[in-house]
Amino acid sequence: KECVHSVLNQTYPDFQLHILENCSNDGTREWLDSLSDVRIEIIHSPQVLSIEENWARIVGLSKNEFMTMIGHDDVLEPFFLEEMNRLINEYPDAGLYLAHFNYINHKGEFLRKCKAMRSAYTFENYLEGILKNELDINGTGYVLRSTDYDKIGGIPKLPKLLYADYVLWLETLRHSSYMAVSGKFCFSYRIHQSMTSVSRDVDLQSAFLKFVGYLT
Repeated sequence: KECVHSVLNQTYPDFQLHILENCSNDGTREWLDSLSDVRIEIIHSPQVLSIEENWARIVGLSKNEFMTMIGHDDVLEPFFLEEMNRLINEYPDAGLYLAHFNYINHKGEFLRKCKAMRSAYTFENYLEGILKNELDINGTGYVLRSTDYDKIGGIPKLPKLLYADYVLWLETLRHSSYMAVSGKFCFSYRIHQSMTSVSRDVDLQSAFLKFVGYLT
């Protein structure tokens, strides 16, 4: 609910919220269906999907020119879309857009700020930042053109989506010019029981080897 409300409370008015509902059994489905906001589109799944299958549905959505993804427990600041729109207007030749962000815990309490980022990254800069552990990377908060996302094929189907965000942003930059970064802290990424900590060793190993294969 906090995530959805953070999207609906954006100061920038022109957006759509697509919710990929995945057979929730905790009252989420009923609560979503009770919402009466024309900006919301709820796409129910007829059967329980894996995380890879659920996120794969993004490619088939009818999207606006620009898109962003947000995990169901992350939170946007009210000015997130407004700041992203400013970046797009200021750097129209960029292929990827991002802002600084905070880490919060399961209670929504502040943990730390993300690592400081430069104002722009090429593919080479971004890859170097990954390999030197100078960047905090996740799947929330990045903005890109929907046509670019679909052309790439969406988020790579690595096991449990481990390292998939790394490959997605690298691949986006590989096919575009650079990433523009805002110095404002525009969203919060929630840390609790991560997919990495609950994944089987075989999934971690398989995803890592596929990531290494991509880098190679």
